[in-house]
Amino acid sequence: PRQSRHQRPRARLVGPRYMAAKLLSCLLIVVTVFFAFAVGDYRVTAKASIEGQVQRALVAPFGGYLYSADASAGDIVEKGQLLAALDDRDLQVKRNKWASERAQHQLEHNRAMADSDIAAAKVFHEQKIQAELELNLLDEQIDRAQIIAPFDGLIVTGDLRQSLGSPLTLGDTLFEIAPLDSYRLKLQVNERDIDQI
Repeated sequence: PRQSRHQRPRARLVGPRYMAAKLLSCLLIVVTVFFAFAVGDYRVTAKASIEGQVQRALVAPFGGYLYSADASAGDIVEKGQLLAALDDRDLQVKRNKWASERAQHQLEHNRAMADSDIAAAKVFHEQKIQAELELNLLDEQIDRAQIIAPFDGLIVTGDLRQSLGSPLTLGDTLFEIAPLDSYRLKLQVNERDIDQI
């Protein structure tokens, strides 16, 4: 018997012949069911950087040479932790010089007082005060030669480990540090994926 046009496609799917058409139909059905019910994660890749909402820059307090670097970008630091240090040997030499001058002026002041030379005593007293002021200034610079973390935070930028012994000028940025409780993640997302974020 001759088949009608409407019966031919059914015969291809049910009959013993046309195996390629049967496999293609089964594959199409399986793919359709899979994509209808499959669930998965869609991931968008992007360059990311951590940025503190408040960032504090730690700068070189004076010109000098980098002596040590104990921290770098990505490190979590605690308040008061040593991050880096500048070479303070020149400052120590100057401090010793002014300390000996102060002692010398004090000695000369005492001699002038013992000799009742009031004018000379006043001059030596003023010179001693000047030496003490210089000592206070040098002590402050020596203290600032150690770069200390001002608060608990994350070092965002700064890696000085490869720069030991290099010269620094006043105001050079050594580190940028952000508090641990207030930072943001900055993403550079491709324009075609921005609607997926």
